[in-house]
Amino acid sequence: MTTRLPSKALEGRRIRLAATTLAELKAGATGTVTNVDEAGQVHVDWDNGRNDVLSWASGDRWTVIP
Repeated sequence: MTTRLPSKALEGRRIRLAATTLAELKAGATGTVTNVDEAGQVHVDWDNGRNDVLSWASGDRWTVIP
């Protein structure tokens, strides 16, 4: 699991959601990181067609899929 604020190196990587504050997503959802902004928020295109922003500061957690 990510243990520090995300960096631009995460862009283009596949992730699996471990925990989120977003009611529309469940743990285990997978997607592709499209952007990491200046605030460290992670923008994701999810495989279910959604586009959402994850925030480490808000309690969202994910793992990078190798």
